[in-house]
Amino acid sequence: MTISTDPHDQPITLDSDPYAWFAHMRKTEPVWRGTVMDTSMTPPELLLASLGSCAAFYAAAYLKKKGIADAGTRVDVTADKVPNPARVDNFQIEVSVPVELTDEHRAGVEQAVHHCLIHNTLLHPPKIAFTIKEAVGELAAHGV
Repeated sequence: MTISTDPHDQPITLDSDPYAWFAHMRKTEPVWRGTVMDTSMTPPELLLASLGSCAAFYAAAYLKKKGIADAGTRVDVTADKVPNPARVDNFQIEVSVPVELTDEHRAGVEQAVHHCLIHNTLLHPPKIAFTIKEAVGELAAHGV
């Protein structure tokens, strides 16, 4: 399966087994960040990859459960960066399957994707706690 993390089509390639996606995720195109060639993903790309891999997992699981071919399934996830405050918004998930689906199975794939943990987390904003843990005496030990 392939998940595109942005509208500029820098895909993340996943193994065709949705249960093994975590072991095979990699960014396939390096990006110039200033004067440095970077092959790592940015935090927003990781967010899109998380949503896309979750959607792909649920879509593939539905297709397998129904005995429908899932090899070649593709999930593209895009979003916009918006201001005030800066954040990612307007997520778009597109699932492409290698076969023609009936209306029932099209609805089934959509319903399956809506059960994705990441999808539901984004729809129902979580509470986020923030804590700073300091090593007591570390500054004094280093003469700061």
